[in-house]
Amino acid sequence: MDNWRDRQRTAEHFKVTLNGEPLLLGGGESLLTDREKFLQAGLSEQVASSRVFSEEELDHLRSLEVILPEKDNERSPKPVGMFYRRMSGPGVSDDAAIIYLGKTYGRDAMYGVLLADAADTYDKFVETYVEGGYDEKLVRLVTARLAKEGPYVTREEIRRMIYFSAKANDPPLDISSSHRRLIQVESGAKVPTFLNHLEYVEGRKPARIPLGYNRFDSEKFYKGISQRAATLRLGWNTPASHAQ
Repeated sequence: MDNWRDRQRTAEHFKVTLNGEPLLLGGGESLLTDREKFLQAGLSEQVASSRVFSEEELDHLRSLEVILPEKDNERSPKPVGMFYRRMSGPGVSDDAAIIYLGKTYGRDAMYGVLLADAADTYDKFVETYVEGGYDEKLVRLVTARLAKEGPYVTREEIRRMIYFSAKANDPPLDISSSHRRLIQVESGAKVPTFLNHLEYVEGRKPARIPLGYNRFDSEKFYKGISQRAATLRLGWNTPASHAQ
C-alpha cells in the first residue's frame, strides 16, 4: 500500500471518491542516496519529502550520483535510503488498511501487515539499504514462496485495499498510526491499538481511544470505516472469519 505506483494506478482506476470528488492520493519512493552529494545539490529531507519529483528530475540526480543503484549500498561512506515524493496529496491510512485486510482475509492478514509495518519502521535504522525498503522485500519473498501458479495477490485486490484506505476518501479519515502507536496501550484501553482494531474486526466493541499522532477519536474512525464499508456494500455486518 506504500508503493507509489500502486497508488497512482488506484487513482487512475477509480478517479473519484465515494462521494464523487476527485480522488487525491499522495506517495513517493525510497531511493539509495549519497547524503553528501544530496546536500551539495541543495536538497534537504524536508524538500525531498514535500515537493514532487518527476522521472526526469530523478534521472538528473542519478547523473550527478546523488541517487545510486542498489548495488552501491555497500560503498563508503555509507549511502542512505531517502524518501522522494512522486505524487502530491494525502496518503493511505495504515489503520484503515489493517482493518480492511482483517475483515477481508482474517486475522492472519492483519498480523502480516503488522509485521510488514515493523520492517518498514526498522529499516530506517539498518546499515545496508535495499531498494523499496525491507517491507517490500519481505512481501516479495513471502509471495514468491506462496505463488505457485501465478500472482498471490492481484492488482485488483491491491487497488481495492488502497481505495478503501485512502485518507481522502469519504468520509475523510486523516489517521495513520505509526508502528509505535499500533503496539502501545493508549489511555482508556486494556490492549494495544492493533488489538483494539482486531476487536472491531471480530465484531466486538473496541475501546474508545485516541489514534495516531493527531489523536484521532477512535469512535469517529470506526464509524467512518463502517460507513465506507456500507457504501461499498462489503457485507461487514458479521464478524470476520479467522484465516486458516
